[in-house]
Amino acid sequence: MQTPVNVHNKTSNKHYNSLDKRFHDKVTNNKCDDLNAELVSQYKSPHDISLFCSRLIGNLSNYSTLPTLYKLEKYKCQYLNLWICERLPKELGKMDDKNSQRVISKIKNIWNDYNLKGICAFDFISYINYPNYTRMKQLYDYALNYRVLQSYFDEQKKPCTNEDKRLILENIKLYELVKSKCETNSGTDSLLCTALGNIRSIYTNDELSKLTCNGKITEDDIQREIQNSLEELDSKTNPDVVAMPSSGENGRIVEEFKSGAVTPEETSSFSTSSKATSVVFPLISTVFIFFSLYKFTPAGSWLHSRLLRNKIVKHNASEEESNEILEDTLNSVNNNITGYNHHVGYLPS
Repeated sequence: MQTPVNVHNKTSNKHYNSLDKRFHDKVTNNKCDDLNAELVSQYKSPHDISLFCSRLIGNLSNYSTLPTLYKLEKYKCQYLNLWICERLPKELGKMDDKNSQRVISKIKNIWNDYNLKGICAFDFISYINYPNYTRMKQLYDYALNYRVLQSYFDEQKKPCTNEDKRLILENIKLYELVKSKCETNSGTDSLLCTALGNIRSIYTNDELSKLTCNGKITEDDIQREIQNSLEELDSKTNPDVVAMPSSGENGRIVEEFKSGAVTPEETSSFSTSSKATSVVFPLISTVFIFFSLYKFTPAGSWLHSRLLRNKIVKHNASEEESNEILEDTLNSVNNNITGYNHHVGYLPS
């Protein structure tokens, strides 16, 4: 039996289509006419954005009665912004950058006419050029479609085809990958992590990763997909990690770098400090031993006498040369110690 082609996105498509039609032509706003007239004047052939603008002001003016989202009702602002992101680029794609920016600016002005400050912000501006927009929308849509999928396959026990299994596994994998990313220190993708947080505030038991597609998807299937994806993600984002040591000081740096605890600049500081230490310590040790022998042992007296005899025998110029050499050596040691302390001072605590 063939699964209805729209079962996987039935709810999300229905919602976006409702935002297209429910309040169209029921509200007017002169700013829409002004925007359309301004755009028409920029083109040899008229360019009409009035349809989109009419739908937008209909939704904004009727925000409190937008189509229901059932369990996700508290996030209707996010879905309204996603709707804009799906519809507006079709209009902006016909324009140059300058006119696209003008349209977005005008939309912001129209938005402000409907007293939604603190209720619903025009987040579509940050969504439009967001690199992970597709993943974010897929995550929101999966949450919106989840209830129908769970009822259709796992409650009504409808047949699950290989294509159904593939589509559901794809969504589960995305959900788990985002969760893994956002639960680590490296989870800095705020919009994607915000989407996950919103969804998990409703589905608090990770229900979205537990669809079985009428028993066709096992926990082993899910874990295998997640593991493969994590390994692929690691290989793409950290291509050099495999070749680096996994133990000792370098191993610790690698692990902290992967978790975001240190930056590449700090890693370089570690390396520089290690090199400085390997040079300075032997030099300091040599001078210390020499000084101790000279100051505190009989060898010091013998050495002192030997040097004294040499000074008597040698010319005064030779004595000055020896003193200069000794002074240069000590200055070199002092400089190296200062450099070493500088490096140590910048090591992470």
